[in-house]
Amino acid sequence: MIKAVFFDVGGVLIKDNTRLMLRRQSRSLGVPYNNLRLRMKGDRLLLTKGTITRREYLGRLRKRFGLQRVTFSHLRFVFPRRYTFITAPWRIARRLRENGYRVGIITNTTRPPSFAPRLRLTPLFWPIIRSYQVGAAKPEREIYEISRRRARVKFQEMVFFDDRPKNVIAAKRLGIKAFVYKNPVELVRQLRRLGVRI
Repeated sequence: MIKAVFFDVGGVLIKDNTRLMLRRQSRSLGVPYNNLRLRMKGDRLLLTKGTITRREYLGRLRKRFGLQRVTFSHLRFVFPRRYTFITAPWRIARRLRENGYRVGIITNTTRPPSFAPRLRLTPLFWPIIRSYQVGAAKPEREIYEISRRRARVKFQEMVFFDDRPKNVIAAKRLGIKAFVYKNPVELVRQLRRLGVRI
């Protein structure tokens, strides 16, 4: 029996701006997009897991590309001024909550800078698992394990929606009912097939 439904954030609840932000960063630094994407991939993962600080990340960025002093304030325009909400999944999450399910978040994200817009997820979602707060990132097993423990459920009692297939595959390996998010109609159909009241 399903007791908890988890959602990813970027690409499911809000428009995913990751590639756009990286492209803006590449232009502002004068570094080719693919170089920035590939050569900083490991460091971005460490930043996402909270293993390194922003200052350390920027230091590695400067060293790797031979840049002058760069701070996050120089990259202020890289961050979106506001989020573009995908409204249907929020309505579905609210109905699930009203029907007695735990409705949580599992998201890979960095600590937001002070000038970035705030995304209010509570009180609708709980538990909220942010990669930088727990030291683990999708598709690692540990982040799903933390989510399961905090929701106080078994893997088989969880459903998870993410827009990235590799995160869905990793969740499925643990026995989580996981799906690639495509659209709200398909989301509801998948939940109903599992006997979820929606």
